[in-house]
Amino acid sequence: MKSYYILALFFLLAPALSAQLSEEARPLSDKSLTNTYLLQHLVFPDEIIDKKGREEVLLRLSIAEDGTITAIETLKTFNEEATETAKKLAQNIIWLPALKNARPIKSTVEITIPFHFRDYKKLERSDLAKISYNLKPPPSKSENIFNFAALNQAPYPIFKDSTMTLNTYIYKNLSYPAQAFRSSISGKVVLEFVIEKNGLPSNIVVKQSVGGGCDQEAIRILQSIRWMPGLKNDSLVRTRNSLDIYFKLGDKRQQAIPNRQGTNF
Repeated sequence: MKSYYILALFFLLAPALSAQLSEEARPLSDKSLTNTYLLQHLVFPDEIIDKKGREEVLLRLSIAEDGTITAIETLKTFNEEATETAKKLAQNIIWLPALKNARPIKSTVEITIPFHFRDYKKLERSDLAKISYNLKPPPSKSENIFNFAALNQAPYPIFKDSTMTLNTYIYKNLSYPAQAFRSSISGKVVLEFVIEKNGLPSNIVVKQSVGGGCDQEAIRILQSIRWMPGLKNDSLVRTRNSLDIYFKLGDKRQQAIPNRQGTNF
């Protein structure tokens, strides 16, 4: 009789165990950061701008065991130009492969690229960095991501005030989160990201968290910075980067001191 109970329990637990042992492919960044990346990098077709419309492109991606995209199928679209934009954005996302029993496997995943004009206009009014259309030299045709060591020139932040440094910018613009201040939370937030060929950050990941709203504030500051992309063989390329931001509580006032940028991922 005891063996029957064990067998019955196994069948009850089987769906839960299966769920635990399987995981779908997903972007390296979380959902909110991925959505912001998509909106921030969209190029809208004239028909969307004219109608102030709300359209979507639905893609099915084939993801290999190493996270690379091996094929893209268009399931739904409204415009050929939008389809090409959507495919490029999907390809520039760093994907984590699907897992089964903790082992990477091939899989397919669907992603919706939203061409929502009103959402985009809201984003334009935010403090997010804007795409730079006058960057020179021209962008590389390659979508490879490079480390600093492989570049002829490392990326650097661009500010309206040419005397502004990265440290000074962060110090002046960062607000110590109220929750962290009340709870006397301090520490270092480490962000890893990719600087795209248009000078905007993407694939943002918090590699070291502080909590109390500090992670979100560090991300907000990063997303407000426009960069001069890395340069390789006279072309602008995608570059891996990292940024350490220290949150420190002073005796009489709030302090947030950035430490360094680098390429340690």
